Amino acid sequence: VALKGRNPTGNAFVVTEVIQKPFPPCPSTSLRQLSAFHESAEFLGGNPMSMVIASGPFTLNSDLSFAPLQELLEYAKATAVDTLVLAGPFVASKHPLLQPPQAPNSKLPEDPAVVYERASTLIMKFAENSKCKVVLLPNTDDVLCSPVYPQPPSDAIDCQGNRSVLCASNPSQFLVNELQCAVSSEDLLIPLSRSAVTQNVGDRIASLAALMLRNGTFVPQSPVSDSLRMDMLRRSQCDLEGSPDLLVLPSLLKTCAMVRNSGWLA
Repeated sequence: VALKGRNPTGNAFVVTEVIQKPFPPCPSTSLRQLSAFHESAEFLGGNPMSMVIASGPFTLNSDLSFAPLQELLEYAKATAVDTLVLAGPFVASKHPLLQPPQAPNSKLPEDPAVVYERASTLIMKFAENSKCKVVLLPNTDDVLCSPVYPQPPSDAIDCQGNRSVLCASNPSQFLVNELQCAVSSEDLLIPLSRSAVTQNVGDRIASLAALMLRNGTFVPQSPVSDSLRMDMLRRSQCDLEGSPDLLVLPSLLKTCAMVRNSGWLA
């Protein structure tokens, strides 16, 4: 950050303008590739592309049957979604039915591996019976995944060699035709909001997302908040490859979707 201002007395610098880094360039696609993606029968065949993105947990606190996930998959199948992005946690580590029993005669908690197999069955069945591409991201709160950010792709959900299902890292960047997507299943906005100056900046959520883009990383703050269990040796894995077309940041902060003048959607 650069500051512009004046020092009229020689004792104090009065800031009149904060000059921030410019946004990295947005990705571009040639007209030939665009035509192939949108018009050829191999891809969209002239139809609009559809994408559904959802963030876990995908279970209710009262059971581990994955009823919300099943309902979501039924919706994706009924609407013939092209791409489905599922960001964890799939099975939250603090789920009530996975905790040790508090009373001597209480029911024992379910085996997490068996619970994940239940989710795998639902996702694989959906993938086998549709043309949809499925992208799966873990979360540090997933009971069988690494609790440290950034995370490698999870093997808790068995993709069974299905090429329509991609187990991605967290955070992850990938292309859907010409659309460059950047997704993190971790709630990065809350720890960033505690360290960033967001007063008098208009839209608070937009300013936090812009901080990530201007600095080229999902984690622009330094030092990193204690609430984010971060492996500093792998911090470079959080770097952004330019400005994505679509930036997805699940958070407990207010839900929002916005198009920015720089060309990205958050």
